[in-house]
Amino acid sequence: MGGIVLAAGDVSLGLAPEIGGAVSWLRIDGADVLRPLAPGAGVLGASCFPMVPFVNRVAFGRFAFEGRAVELAPNMGAHPHPLHGEGWLAPWRLEGISPTQATLRFSGGGAPSWPWPYSARQTWRINARGVEAALSLTNDGPEPMPAGLGFHPYFQGQSDVRLSATLAQIWRTEGDLPADAAPVDPDFLAPAGAVLAGKGYDHCFNGW
Repeated sequence: MGGIVLAAGDVSLGLAPEIGGAVSWLRIDGADVLRPLAPGAGVLGASCFPMVPFVNRVAFGRFAFEGRAVELAPNMGAHPHPLHGEGWLAPWRLEGISPTQATLRFSGGGAPSWPWPYSARQTWRINARGVEAALSLTNDGPEPMPAGLGFHPYFQGQSDVRLSATLAQIWRTEGDLPADAAPVDPDFLAPAGAVLAGKGYDHCFNGW
């Protein structure tokens, strides 16, 4: 799958704007770096998807900002905490494309899912060495707006796949919500690299 295909040397990338602006595959030297999107799967089966205008969970959909009480509607069935914003649940529009670069755009906002109007862009560039991704968000309204953004990748789970990162703290969870930050245990994620298989990484980190 992948309605848009970018390629350079042995690197190829598939994008599916109609499925939440998602990535459908990333391959280098013929190997899948990210979990490929299966035929007929939705955004939760994608290789990666964008998160705007917030990431993670808003506890029970309620928060306060500049004296204003905000309530967000659930966006994942009966799950009580709205997840990852709006962008992953809606089509994105192709704004520009070349053989090695594509830019996608999404406009959102408006109750009940997010009170403030905004627009977001993601740009993917590839070359023979790898891939570069950029995600931006613009407040299109007259009032200040809280915001967060990021990509949600799904790496392959084979035993030879390793993740390397230098991170100061990990957010521990209680139930399905972040609770407090603590130093990263090297046995969980060492700077020199950790095998992904069997770890179940689904955390937020500080100091990356």
